[in-house]
Amino acid sequence: MKNVSFKRMMLFSRLLLNNACAYSFLKGAGVMAAVILFCIIKPILTEGNDMQAMMTTSEDLLKVLFIVPLPLFQAAAIGISKPVPGLMIPASLIEKYISVYFCAFIAAVIGMAGSILIGAGMYGIAGHVIDPAETAGLRPLFFRDTDGLLIDIPLLCLAATVFQLIWPTLLMRRKTGKPVIAVIVCGYILLIFIPAFLMFVGFIGKDAARFSTAIILCLLTILNILWGYLLMKHFEFDRSVNE
Repeated sequence: MKNVSFKRMMLFSRLLLNNACAYSFLKGAGVMAAVILFCIIKPILTEGNDMQAMMTTSEDLLKVLFIVPLPLFQAAAIGISKPVPGLMIPASLIEKYISVYFCAFIAAVIGMAGSILIGAGMYGIAGHVIDPAETAGLRPLFFRDTDGLLIDIPLLCLAATVFQLIWPTLLMRRKTGKPVIAVIVCGYILLIFIPAFLMFVGFIGKDAARFSTAIILCLLTILNILWGYLLMKHFEFDRSVNE
Protein backbone atom coordinates (compact mmCIF):
# COMPACT_ATOMS: atom_id res chain seq x y z
CA MET A 1 0.00 0.00 0.00
CA LYS A 2 2.34 2.67 -1.22
CA ASN A 3 -0.43 5.06 -2.24
CA VAL A 4 -2.56 6.90 0.29
CA SER A 5 -6.18 5.82 -0.04
CA PHE A 6 -8.83 8.29 1.09
CA LYS A 7 -11.34 5.45 1.43
CA ARG A 8 -9.12 3.44 3.78
CA MET A 9 -8.30 6.56 5.76
CA MET A 10 -11.99 7.38 6.25
CA LEU A 11 -12.71 3.78 7.24
CA PHE A 12 -10.07 3.88 9.94
CA SER A 13 -11.30 7.33 11.02
CA ARG A 14 -14.77 5.88 11.43
CA LEU A 15 -13.35 3.11 13.61
CA LEU A 16 -11.53 5.62 15.79
CA LEU A 17 -14.59 7.83 16.21
CA ASN A 18 -16.88 4.89 16.94
CA ASN A 19 -14.39 3.59 19.47
CA ALA A 20 -14.20 6.99 21.17
CA CYS A 21 -18.00 7.13 21.42
CA ALA A 22 -18.20 3.54 22.72
CA TYR A 23 -20.04 2.75 19.47
CA SER A 24 -22.95 4.98 20.50
CA PHE A 25 -23.14 8.51 19.11
CA LEU A 26 -25.76 9.54 21.68
CA LYS A 27 -23.60 8.27 24.54
CA GLY A 28 -20.54 10.07 23.22
CA ALA A 29 -22.48 13.29 22.64
CA GLY A 30 -23.94 13.06 26.14
CA VAL A 31 -20.53 12.67 27.77
CA MET A 32 -19.12 15.59 25.76
CA ALA A 33 -22.11 17.80 26.61
CA ALA A 34 -21.75 16.95 30.30
CA VAL A 35 -18.05 17.86 30.34
CA ILE A 36 -18.73 21.11 28.46
CA LEU A 37 -21.55 21.95 30.86
CA PHE A 38 -19.22 21.40 33.82
CA CYS A 39 -16.57 23.69 32.31
CA ILE A 40 -19.21 26.39 31.92
CA ILE A 41 -21.10 26.01 35.21
CA LYS A 42 -18.00 25.82 37.44
CA PRO A 43 -16.87 29.43 36.76
CA ILE A 44 -20.46 30.69 37.12
CA LEU A 45 -20.54 29.23 40.62
CA THR A 46 -17.03 30.28 41.66
CA GLU A 47 -16.20 33.59 39.93
CA GLY A 48 -18.66 35.82 41.79
CA ASN A 49 -20.58 38.31 39.64
CA ASP A 50 -17.86 39.18 37.14
CA MET A 51 -19.31 37.98 33.84
CA GLN A 52 -16.11 38.55 31.86
CA ALA A 53 -14.04 36.58 34.37
CA MET A 54 -16.55 33.74 34.22
CA MET A 55 -16.39 33.55 30.45
CA THR A 56 -12.58 33.74 30.40
CA THR A 57 -12.31 30.88 32.89
CA SER A 58 -14.78 28.78 30.89
CA GLU A 59 -12.78 29.40 27.72
CA ASP A 60 -9.54 28.37 29.44
CA LEU A 61 -11.10 25.12 30.72
CA LEU A 62 -12.59 24.31 27.33
CA LYS A 63 -9.30 24.97 25.55
CA VAL A 64 -7.71 22.29 27.70
CA LEU A 65 -10.59 20.00 26.76
CA PHE A 66 -9.95 20.54 23.03
CA ILE A 67 -6.36 19.24 23.18
CA VAL A 68 -7.34 15.97 24.88
CA PRO A 69 -8.67 14.09 21.78
CA LEU A 70 -5.35 14.02 19.89
CA PRO A 71 -3.35 12.04 22.49
CA LEU A 72 -6.35 9.78 23.15
CA PHE A 73 -6.82 8.97 19.46
CA GLN A 74 -3.08 8.42 19.10
CA ALA A 75 -3.04 6.03 22.06
CA ALA A 76 -6.05 4.14 20.71
CA ALA A 77 -4.61 3.89 17.20
CA ILE A 78 -1.33 2.34 18.39
CA GLY A 79 -3.15 0.01 20.75
CA ILE A 80 -1.90 1.17 24.16
CA SER A 81 -5.17 2.62 25.46
CA LYS A 82 -8.59 1.21 24.62
CA PRO A 83 -7.32 -0.08 21.28
CA VAL A 84 -9.47 0.04 18.20
CA PRO A 85 -10.88 -3.46 17.46
CA GLY A 86 -10.23 -2.96 13.75
CA LEU A 87 -6.64 -1.84 14.23
CA MET A 88 -5.37 -4.44 11.77
CA ILE A 89 -7.53 -3.32 8.85
CA PRO A 90 -5.55 -3.04 5.59
CA ALA A 91 -4.58 0.62 5.98
CA SER A 92 -1.09 2.02 5.74
CA LEU A 93 0.67 3.68 8.64
CA ILE A 94 0.42 7.15 7.10
CA GLU A 95 -3.32 6.64 6.55
CA LYS A 96 -3.78 5.74 10.21
CA TYR A 97 -1.70 8.69 11.34
CA ILE A 98 -3.67 11.12 9.19
CA SER A 99 -6.85 9.60 10.61
CA VAL A 100 -5.68 10.39 14.14
CA TYR A 101 -5.35 14.10 13.32
CA PHE A 102 -8.56 14.11 11.27
CA CYS A 103 -10.56 12.60 14.14
CA ALA A 104 -8.99 15.00 16.65
CA PHE A 105 -9.94 17.93 14.40
CA ILE A 106 -13.53 16.68 14.07
CA ALA A 107 -13.79 16.23 17.85
CA ALA A 108 -12.41 19.74 18.46
CA VAL A 109 -14.83 21.31 15.97
CA ILE A 110 -17.81 19.50 17.48
CA GLY A 111 -16.64 20.44 20.96
CA MET A 112 -16.29 24.11 20.04
CA ALA A 113 -19.71 24.19 18.38
CA GLY A 114 -21.27 22.58 21.44
CA SER A 115 -19.40 24.95 23.74
CA ILE A 116 -20.66 28.01 21.85
CA LEU A 117 -24.28 26.79 21.91
CA ILE A 118 -24.31 25.63 25.53
CA GLY A 119 -22.27 28.66 26.65
CA ALA A 120 -24.65 31.09 24.95
CA GLY A 121 -27.60 29.54 26.75
CA MET A 122 -25.98 29.26 30.18
CA TYR A 123 -24.41 32.73 30.14
CA GLY A 124 -27.64 34.18 28.80
CA ILE A 125 -29.41 32.82 31.87
CA ALA A 126 -26.57 33.89 34.17
CA GLY A 127 -26.62 37.41 32.74
CA HIS A 128 -30.31 37.86 33.52
CA VAL A 129 -29.81 36.54 37.05
CA ILE A 130 -26.73 38.63 37.83
CA ASP A 131 -27.95 41.85 36.24
CA PRO A 132 -31.60 41.73 35.11
CA ALA A 133 -31.37 45.33 33.89
CA GLU A 134 -28.60 44.48 31.43
CA THR A 135 -29.98 44.48 27.89
CA ALA A 136 -26.80 44.08 25.85
CA GLY A 137 -26.42 40.57 24.44
CA LEU A 138 -23.47 38.45 25.48
CA ARG A 139 -20.82 37.71 22.90
CA PRO A 140 -20.32 33.97 22.30
CA LEU A 141 -17.42 32.12 23.83
CA PHE A 142 -14.10 32.22 21.93
CA PHE A 143 -15.18 35.11 19.71
CA ARG A 144 -15.05 37.95 22.20
CA ASP A 145 -11.36 38.47 21.41
CA THR A 146 -10.46 37.25 17.92
CA ASP A 147 -6.86 38.48 18.22
CA GLY A 148 -6.39 36.36 21.31
CA LEU A 149 -7.96 33.38 19.54
CA LEU A 150 -5.45 33.63 16.68
CA ILE A 151 -2.63 33.49 19.23
CA ASP A 152 -4.18 30.64 21.20
CA ILE A 153 -4.70 28.31 18.23
CA PRO A 154 -0.94 27.74 17.55
CA LEU A 155 -0.32 27.27 21.27
CA LEU A 156 -3.14 24.73 21.50
CA CYS A 157 -1.74 22.86 18.49
CA LEU A 158 1.68 22.72 20.13
CA ALA A 159 0.21 21.58 23.46
CA ALA A 160 -1.87 18.87 21.77
CA THR A 161 1.13 17.48 19.87
CA VAL A 162 3.21 17.54 23.07
CA PHE A 163 0.61 15.53 24.98
CA GLN A 164 0.42 13.18 22.01
CA LEU A 165 4.05 12.19 22.67
CA ILE A 166 4.01 11.80 26.45
CA TRP A 167 2.33 8.43 26.88
CA PRO A 168 4.16 6.45 24.15
CA THR A 169 7.46 8.08 25.14
CA LEU A 170 7.03 6.98 28.76
CA LEU A 171 6.32 3.43 27.60
CA MET A 172 9.65 3.49 25.75
CA ARG A 173 11.65 4.85 28.69
CA ARG A 174 13.37 1.51 29.32
CA LYS A 175 14.64 1.32 25.75
CA THR A 176 15.45 5.01 25.39
CA GLY A 177 16.73 5.56 28.90
CA LYS A 178 15.32 7.91 31.53
CA PRO A 179 18.35 10.28 31.44
CA VAL A 180 17.99 10.69 27.68
CA ILE A 181 14.29 11.51 28.00
CA ALA A 182 15.01 13.97 30.83
CA VAL A 183 17.64 15.77 28.73
CA ILE A 184 15.27 15.96 25.76
CA VAL A 185 12.47 17.42 27.91
CA CYS A 186 14.77 19.99 29.53
CA GLY A 187 16.23 21.02 26.17
CA TYR A 188 12.73 21.26 24.72
CA ILE A 189 11.58 23.62 27.48
CA LEU A 190 14.73 25.74 27.41
CA LEU A 191 14.47 26.16 23.65
CA ILE A 192 11.04 27.77 24.01
CA PHE A 193 12.31 30.34 26.50
CA ILE A 194 15.53 31.27 24.67
CA PRO A 195 13.95 34.35 22.93
CA ALA A 196 12.50 35.57 26.24
CA PHE A 197 15.91 35.21 27.90
CA LEU A 198 17.66 37.09 25.06
CA MET A 199 15.08 39.86 25.38
CA PHE A 200 15.60 39.98 29.16
CA VAL A 201 19.36 40.49 28.79
CA GLY A 202 18.78 43.15 26.13
CA PHE A 203 20.25 41.23 23.21
CA ILE A 204 17.05 41.43 21.10
CA GLY A 205 13.93 43.58 21.19
CA LYS A 206 10.37 42.63 22.15
CA ASP A 207 9.14 42.26 18.56
CA ALA A 208 12.14 40.11 17.62
CA ALA A 209 11.54 37.94 20.67
CA ARG A 210 7.88 37.41 19.75
CA PHE A 211 8.78 36.59 16.15
CA SER A 212 11.52 34.18 17.23
CA THR A 213 9.19 32.49 19.71
CA ALA A 214 6.53 32.05 17.02
CA ILE A 215 9.08 30.42 14.69
CA ILE A 216 10.30 28.10 17.45
CA LEU A 217 6.75 27.07 18.34
CA CYS A 218 5.97 26.28 14.69
CA LEU A 219 9.17 24.26 14.26
CA LEU A 220 8.52 22.35 17.50
CA THR A 221 4.98 21.55 16.37
CA ILE A 222 6.32 20.13 13.10
CA LEU A 223 8.93 18.18 15.07
CA ASN A 224 6.21 16.80 17.35
CA ILE A 225 4.15 15.65 14.36
CA LEU A 226 7.14 13.84 12.85
CA TRP A 227 8.12 12.38 16.20
CA GLY A 228 4.55 11.17 16.75
CA TYR A 229 4.67 9.37 13.40
CA LEU A 230 7.92 7.63 14.33
CA LEU A 231 6.46 6.55 17.67
CA MET A 232 3.37 5.20 15.94
CA LYS A 233 5.61 3.31 13.52
CA HIS A 234 7.51 1.83 16.46
CA PHE A 235 4.38 0.56 18.19
CA GLU A 236 2.87 -0.63 14.92
CA PHE A 237 5.69 -3.08 14.32
CA ASP A 238 6.77 -3.83 17.89
CA ARG A 239 5.01 -7.10 18.75
CA SER A 240 6.11 -6.93 22.38
CA VAL A 241 3.96 -3.81 22.81
CA ASN A 242 1.20 -4.26 20.25
CA GLU A 243 0.06 -7.86 19.86
